[in-house]
Amino acid sequence: MFITILKRIIAIALLNFVLVSESLAYPCSVFSEPWGASYAGVSSAMPQLASSAMPQLGVQSTDPVGPFPLSALVRFPWSTIRGIWSMKLPNGTPLHLSLEVQLDCEGRKYIEVIGFDQKTYRITAEGIGLGSDDDTIVRIPMISSATQFMIYIRQFRVPVGKASSKIATVVTVRPFDGSPESDVHMVARKASPLTLSDYILQQKAIQRKHDLVKAGSSLHRTSSSR
Repeated sequence: MFITILKRIIAIALLNFVLVSESLAYPCSVFSEPWGASYAGVSSAMPQLASSAMPQLGVQSTDPVGPFPLSALVRFPWSTIRGIWSMKLPNGTPLHLSLEVQLDCEGRKYIEVIGFDQKTYRITAEGIGLGSDDDTIVRIPMISSATQFMIYIRQFRVPVGKASSKIATVVTVRPFDGSPESDVHMVARKASPLTLSDYILQQKAIQRKHDLVKAGSSLHRTSSSR
Protein backbone atom coordinates (compact mmCIF):
# COMPACT_ATOMS: atom_id res chain seq x y z
CA MET A 1 0.00 0.00 0.00
CA PHE A 2 2.87 2.40 0.84
CA ILE A 3 4.45 1.78 -2.58
CA THR A 4 1.10 2.38 -4.26
CA ILE A 5 0.57 5.67 -2.43
CA LEU A 6 4.16 6.73 -3.14
CA LYS A 7 3.73 6.10 -6.87
CA ARG A 8 0.52 8.12 -6.74
CA ILE A 9 2.25 11.04 -5.05
CA ILE A 10 5.11 11.01 -7.55
CA ALA A 11 2.71 10.88 -10.50
CA ILE A 12 0.69 13.80 -9.14
CA ALA A 13 3.87 15.77 -8.44
CA LEU A 14 5.05 15.25 -12.02
CA LEU A 15 1.65 16.18 -13.39
CA ASN A 16 1.57 19.27 -11.20
CA PHE A 17 5.00 20.30 -12.47
CA VAL A 18 3.89 19.95 -16.09
CA LEU A 19 0.57 21.72 -15.51
CA VAL A 20 2.17 24.63 -13.68
CA SER A 21 4.85 25.01 -16.34
CA GLU A 22 2.24 24.91 -19.11
CA SER A 23 -0.54 26.79 -17.21
CA LEU A 24 -3.08 23.96 -17.48
CA ALA A 25 -5.96 23.19 -15.13
CA TYR A 26 -5.44 20.57 -12.41
CA PRO A 27 -7.71 17.50 -12.25
CA CYS A 28 -8.62 17.63 -8.56
CA SER A 29 -10.34 14.23 -8.56
CA VAL A 30 -7.05 12.43 -9.15
CA PHE A 31 -6.82 12.46 -5.35
CA SER A 32 -10.20 10.74 -4.93
CA GLU A 33 -9.09 7.09 -4.82
CA PRO A 34 -5.87 5.10 -4.33
CA TRP A 35 -3.78 4.55 -7.43
CA GLY A 36 -4.81 1.35 -9.13
CA ALA A 37 -8.04 0.92 -7.17
CA SER A 38 -9.84 -0.05 -10.36
CA TYR A 39 -7.58 -3.10 -10.59
CA ALA A 40 -8.88 -4.74 -7.43
CA GLY A 41 -9.23 -8.48 -7.87
CA VAL A 42 -6.68 -8.80 -10.64
CA SER A 43 -3.53 -7.92 -8.68
CA SER A 44 -2.13 -11.43 -9.09
CA ALA A 45 -1.98 -10.84 -12.83
CA MET A 46 -0.51 -7.35 -12.50
CA PRO A 47 2.87 -7.35 -10.70
CA GLN A 48 4.71 -4.21 -9.61
CA LEU A 49 6.53 -1.91 -12.01
CA ALA A 50 9.25 -3.55 -14.05
CA SER A 51 12.81 -2.40 -13.32
CA SER A 52 13.63 -1.26 -16.86
CA ALA A 53 10.44 0.32 -18.13
CA MET A 54 11.79 2.85 -20.59
CA PRO A 55 14.02 1.69 -23.47
CA GLN A 56 16.71 4.01 -24.81
CA LEU A 57 15.24 6.16 -27.56
CA GLY A 58 18.10 7.51 -29.65
CA VAL A 59 16.02 8.85 -32.56
CA GLN A 60 15.99 12.52 -33.54
CA SER A 61 12.81 14.30 -34.64
CA THR A 62 10.94 17.58 -34.22
CA ASP A 63 7.87 18.39 -32.12
CA PRO A 64 5.02 19.24 -32.55
CA VAL A 65 4.95 18.46 -36.25
CA GLY A 66 6.58 15.05 -36.04
CA PRO A 67 6.04 12.84 -39.10
CA PHE A 68 2.84 14.61 -40.18
CA PRO A 69 1.92 18.17 -41.22
CA LEU A 70 0.75 20.34 -38.35
CA SER A 71 -2.24 21.55 -40.38
CA ALA A 72 -3.65 18.01 -40.31
CA LEU A 73 -3.85 17.88 -36.50
CA VAL A 74 -7.41 17.03 -35.38
CA ARG A 75 -9.25 17.26 -32.06
CA PHE A 76 -8.42 14.66 -29.47
CA PRO A 77 -10.76 11.61 -29.70
CA TRP A 78 -11.93 11.44 -26.08
CA SER A 79 -14.94 9.28 -26.96
CA THR A 80 -12.94 6.58 -28.78
CA ILE A 81 -9.46 6.64 -27.23
CA ARG A 82 -10.31 4.18 -24.42
CA GLY A 83 -8.63 0.80 -24.80
CA ILE A 84 -5.28 -0.85 -25.43
CA TRP A 85 -2.96 0.68 -28.01
CA SER A 86 0.17 -0.93 -29.45
CA MET A 87 3.16 0.61 -31.20
CA LYS A 88 6.87 -0.02 -31.79
CA LEU A 89 10.00 1.97 -31.09
CA PRO A 90 12.34 2.46 -34.05
CA ASN A 91 14.49 -0.42 -32.77
CA GLY A 92 11.48 -2.75 -32.91
CA THR A 93 10.73 -2.79 -29.18
CA PRO A 94 6.94 -3.05 -28.73
CA LEU A 95 5.08 -0.66 -26.43
CA HIS A 96 1.57 -1.28 -25.12
CA LEU A 97 -0.54 1.38 -23.44
CA SER A 98 -3.89 1.05 -21.68
CA LEU A 99 -5.83 4.32 -21.88
CA GLU A 100 -8.90 5.23 -19.84
CA VAL A 101 -10.75 8.54 -19.80
CA GLN A 102 -11.92 9.91 -16.45
CA LEU A 103 -13.68 13.08 -15.27
CA ASP A 104 -12.35 15.42 -12.60
CA CYS A 105 -14.49 17.10 -9.94
CA GLU A 106 -15.42 19.90 -12.35
CA GLY A 107 -16.39 17.57 -15.17
CA ARG A 108 -13.20 18.02 -17.21
CA LYS A 109 -11.74 15.01 -18.94
CA TYR A 110 -8.35 13.57 -18.16
CA ILE A 111 -6.68 10.32 -19.11
CA GLU A 112 -5.06 7.55 -17.10
CA VAL A 113 -2.30 5.67 -18.92
CA ILE A 114 -0.72 2.33 -18.02
CA GLY A 115 2.23 0.89 -19.90
CA PHE A 116 2.50 -2.88 -19.64
CA ASP A 117 4.16 -6.02 -20.96
CA GLN A 118 1.84 -7.87 -23.32
CA LYS A 119 2.92 -11.38 -22.28
CA THR A 120 2.98 -11.01 -18.50
CA TYR A 121 0.66 -8.00 -18.04
CA ARG A 122 3.47 -6.56 -15.90
CA ILE A 123 3.00 -2.80 -15.44
CA THR A 124 5.99 -0.87 -16.74
CA ALA A 125 4.84 2.72 -16.23
CA GLU A 126 1.84 4.78 -15.13
CA GLY A 127 0.67 8.34 -15.62
CA ILE A 128 -2.17 10.88 -15.61
CA GLY A 129 -2.57 13.64 -18.18
CA LEU A 130 -4.77 16.43 -19.45
CA GLY A 131 -5.59 17.84 -22.85
CA SER A 132 -4.16 21.06 -24.23
CA ASP A 133 -6.14 24.29 -24.33
CA ASP A 134 -7.06 23.67 -27.97
CA ASP A 135 -8.01 20.05 -27.17
CA THR A 136 -5.68 18.49 -29.73
CA ILE A 137 -2.85 17.05 -27.61
CA VAL A 138 -2.86 15.12 -24.34
CA ARG A 139 0.33 15.35 -22.28
CA ILE A 140 1.03 12.55 -19.80
CA PRO A 141 3.99 12.52 -17.37
CA MET A 142 4.81 8.84 -16.88
CA ILE A 143 6.66 7.19 -14.01
CA SER A 144 8.36 3.83 -13.72
CA SER A 145 10.64 2.30 -11.13
CA ALA A 146 13.63 3.48 -13.14
CA THR A 147 12.77 6.79 -14.78
CA GLN A 148 10.23 9.44 -15.71
CA PHE A 149 9.26 10.48 -19.21
CA MET A 150 6.57 12.32 -21.12
CA ILE A 151 4.03 10.90 -23.55
CA TYR A 152 2.09 13.06 -26.01
CA ILE A 153 -0.93 11.56 -27.78
CA ARG A 154 -2.38 13.18 -30.91
CA GLN A 155 -4.35 12.34 -34.01
CA PHE A 156 -3.61 13.52 -37.55
CA ARG A 157 -5.59 13.43 -40.75
CA VAL A 158 -3.22 11.86 -43.27
CA PRO A 159 -3.92 12.04 -47.03
CA VAL A 160 -3.94 8.64 -48.74
CA GLY A 161 -5.08 9.83 -52.16
CA LYS A 162 -6.31 12.87 -54.03
CA ALA A 163 -9.74 12.80 -52.40
CA SER A 164 -9.37 10.60 -49.34
CA SER A 165 -7.59 10.52 -45.99
CA LYS A 166 -7.27 8.46 -42.85
CA ILE A 167 -6.78 9.25 -39.17
CA ALA A 168 -3.46 8.26 -37.61
CA THR A 169 -2.96 8.14 -33.84
CA VAL A 170 0.56 9.22 -32.93
CA VAL A 171 2.28 8.64 -29.59
CA THR A 172 5.36 10.76 -28.93
CA VAL A 173 7.82 9.80 -26.19
CA ARG A 174 10.24 12.33 -24.69
CA PRO A 175 12.64 11.93 -21.74
CA PHE A 176 11.30 14.02 -18.87
CA ASP A 177 14.36 16.27 -18.89
CA GLY A 178 14.72 16.06 -22.68
CA SER A 179 13.98 18.43 -25.54
CA PRO A 180 11.88 18.13 -28.71
CA GLU A 181 15.02 17.01 -30.53
CA SER A 182 14.99 13.78 -28.48
CA ASP A 183 11.36 12.93 -29.34
CA VAL A 184 10.36 9.59 -30.80
CA HIS A 185 7.09 9.45 -32.77
CA MET A 186 5.18 6.20 -33.25
CA VAL A 187 1.96 5.44 -35.05
CA ALA A 188 -0.26 3.53 -32.62
CA ARG A 189 -2.75 0.78 -33.47
CA LYS A 190 -5.80 0.09 -31.32
CA ALA A 191 -5.50 -3.53 -30.24
CA SER A 192 -8.59 -3.72 -28.02
CA PRO A 193 -11.44 -1.46 -26.84
CA LEU A 194 -10.90 -2.90 -23.35
CA THR A 195 -8.60 -1.37 -20.75
CA LEU A 196 -5.90 -3.55 -19.21
CA SER A 197 -7.95 -4.43 -16.12
CA ASP A 198 -11.00 -5.36 -18.23
CA TYR A 199 -8.83 -7.38 -20.61
CA ILE A 200 -7.30 -9.35 -17.73
CA LEU A 201 -10.75 -10.09 -16.29
CA GLN A 202 -11.93 -11.23 -19.72
CA GLN A 203 -8.95 -13.56 -20.10
CA LYS A 204 -9.56 -14.99 -16.63
CA ALA A 205 -13.20 -15.65 -17.51
CA ILE A 206 -12.18 -17.37 -20.74
CA GLN A 207 -9.67 -19.50 -18.84
CA ARG A 208 -12.26 -20.47 -16.21
CA LYS A 209 -14.70 -21.49 -18.94
CA HIS A 210 -11.97 -23.51 -20.65
CA ASP A 211 -11.10 -25.22 -17.35
CA LEU A 212 -14.75 -26.08 -16.72
CA VAL A 213 -15.15 -27.57 -20.20
CA LYS A 214 -11.94 -29.53 -19.75
CA ALA A 215 -13.04 -30.80 -16.34
CA GLY A 216 -16.45 -31.80 -17.76
CA SER A 217 -14.83 -33.69 -20.63
CA SER A 218 -12.53 -35.48 -18.24
CA LEU A 219 -15.44 -36.46 -15.98
CA HIS A 220 -17.41 -37.74 -19.01
CA ARG A 221 -14.49 -39.89 -20.15
CA THR A 222 -14.11 -41.31 -16.64
CA SER A 223 -17.82 -42.19 -16.44
CA SER A 224 -17.80 -43.80 -19.90
CA SER A 225 -14.86 -46.04 -19.04
CA ARG A 226 -16.62 -47.59 -16.07
